[in-house]
Amino acid sequence: MTNSSLFSTIVKIRTLFFYLLILFFPTQLSRHFWPDYSYLNGLRVDYLSPSLYFTDLLIWGVLFFDLFSWLLRFKKNSPGEKKFLLWKLSPGFIFLLAWGFLGLETFWALNQTLALIKLIKIGEIAFVGYFFSRELGKSLNLKTTAILFGAGIIYESFLTIWQVIRQGSVGGLWWWLGERSFTASTPFISQAIINNELILRPYATLPHPNVLGGYLVVALFLILFLYQGFTNRIKEKENVFLIFLLTLVFLATILTLSRVALLVLLLSLFLLWLKNKTKILTLVFTLLLMASFGWYSVIWSRFTSLLDVDQQSYLIRLKFNDLALTLFNSHPFFGVGLNNFLLAAKNGLAESSQIVRFLQPAHDIYLLIAAETGLLGILLWGLLFFCAVKKIASESKTNNAFNLKIILLGQFLIFGLFDHYLYTLQQGLLLSSFIFGAIFSRTLNNSK
Repeated sequence: MTNSSLFSTIVKIRTLFFYLLILFFPTQLSRHFWPDYSYLNGLRVDYLSPSLYFTDLLIWGVLFFDLFSWLLRFKKNSPGEKKFLLWKLSPGFIFLLAWGFLGLETFWALNQTLALIKLIKIGEIAFVGYFFSRELGKSLNLKTTAILFGAGIIYESFLTIWQVIRQGSVGGLWWWLGERSFTASTPFISQAIINNELILRPYATLPHPNVLGGYLVVALFLILFLYQGFTNRIKEKENVFLIFLLTLVFLATILTLSRVALLVLLLSLFLLWLKNKTKILTLVFTLLLMASFGWYSVIWSRFTSLLDVDQQSYLIRLKFNDLALTLFNSHPFFGVGLNNFLLAAKNGLAESSQIVRFLQPAHDIYLLIAAETGLLGILLWGLLFFCAVKKIASESKTNNAFNLKIILLGQFLIFGLFDHYLYTLQQGLLLSSFIFGAIFSRTLNNSK
């Protein structure tokens, strides 16, 4: 096999691994390990459990073949071309420098093992975002990528509907995709009171209904970005596909009963319509508003529950957000350590405190990052945000990519303000990597 044919084969295998990652990233098939530090108050805590996900194996496959392809290119190029290839790696060197600074913080972490595992995870997720941004429109065919994101929406939406009808998990093949086994009476399962009736909130294959809602909304706009951000035109058959996905996302998002996800979905569609008032978008947005009124009692019950039955849950979240601020004030420079918030929170609460049994990360990733990484983490996050805004500003204001990148960044900021999964959970971290990968991608009207 010649070098050129070997290189082509390696690129195809690498691309296949990434396509599989896109298709399966909302699943949570994994192997959890339970060392002593993963127990709090005698209970297993998933956030503290070292885990190996099926999607981790896919990411490592992409990384291995990406390094292999780079070495093949580097070996056959001339000295001048080799310098160019090294220069193209400069963003990676910058990330490694920032990653190294975070690595130094592990020495001050309450549990260095937890911090080190989280550091490796950050590097893994950063690579996914970098590869996604670099290869969109190149080895990653835009239409194929959009279809795979769409396939994920379809099977997650149908499983969502199925779980609501059954008021429990489906099992079978879905268990192998990470569906948990549960019923409406399972302890600590997420439920809601709708019209004075207690019902199960669906999980599909994700860790929580709120994560499911966030996934559906962001995945939909990633697909819109792939279609419109690169071509500025959508064919009629693609319109049918997008309307079908939008209908599924709208229905499934309502069924998750995720307040933030539903508001972000409607707000994102409204902003997209303001910037691009096509007949089809006007029709779709009008129909969705009419459908929202049809679900009025469900939506109204969900939001008014914050004033009564869900008030305790809301107050507990505020308590942990306040605790994150307290931890940042006591560890301002380096924080308590990556993924060490729960350990520090337990130490900071009296054993008699009623909320000890509700231990969970702060539901605000900005406060959580501040508590775990201190001023250094805030600085690095600020740098990432600044670079993202700068990249968006470089887009032509008449290009749909400009509007869709703003919406994707806005979605990240809003979801991060009200929940922690974009920073703490495997599926949420992958969602973050795809968002920033899309933002930093180079949009081309003639992409494949």
